[in-house]
Amino acid sequence: MTRKENLLITIYELRNSLSEINGKETTDIAEFSKSYRFREEAKRWKEYELKERIEMLQKELGRAKAKKEVDAKKEVYIRTEEGKAAFEAKTAKKEELEKAYDSLEAVTRYTIEKSIKQTIGGHWTVKSFSDTSMKIGILGEDGKAIFGQDADIYFEQKAWGTGEERFEINIGTCGSCPLDEGTKAGSFSRFYIGIGQIFSNAEFLSWLKDTLFGYARGINDIREQLREIEAWFENPFKA
Repeated sequence: MTRKENLLITIYELRNSLSEINGKETTDIAEFSKSYRFREEAKRWKEYELKERIEMLQKELGRAKAKKEVDAKKEVYIRTEEGKAAFEAKTAKKEELEKAYDSLEAVTRYTIEKSIKQTIGGHWTVKSFSDTSMKIGILGEDGKAIFGQDADIYFEQKAWGTGEERFEINIGTCGSCPLDEGTKAGSFSRFYIGIGQIFSNAEFLSWLKDTLFGYARGINDIREQLREIEAWFENPFKA
């Protein structure tokens, strides 16, 4: 066999080892190595590429073996009194955190929407909400959102890419519109009057910023605790 064919054999041996660990079908290497397809595959790859694939598969195999060992230990551990109690406690804590996450999101959104309605009018609503942005906008008389009459507010204590604080608003333009519509329902003038009231209300903006940043910190803290629990479920023996 050529050097490249020998390298390709090693690749298939590593793949077979991974398949055995994962309970998947393996390749009959002795038979496959006699085939035209095998020889063509060996020709197609450069030697350095085959070596890179071997290195990658060796690392993947190492991770798979380590995971299999941990999974086997977990199976034994969970049958012990200590292990059963630990898994039940972690599961209960995870459920508690998930409920806290949902509750914090719902309460914060409700609080902000209530304050917005009190500040700039009951026809305003929070259309969408996350831990880095929210969309506010106007509802029509039918209770449905009016297309184009909304604004996105972004809030991050350390924005991605800059690491700087971000508290911004992005407002779509209405294009041409009448100047004498007043505050008639559905008019763009009413929308922009509300936006102006937001800009001019320093007390509201200060409260909104503190509320949004506090919410983001709370959500991130819950997420970090959930990540730690998920990591524990993956490997309860890792220090």
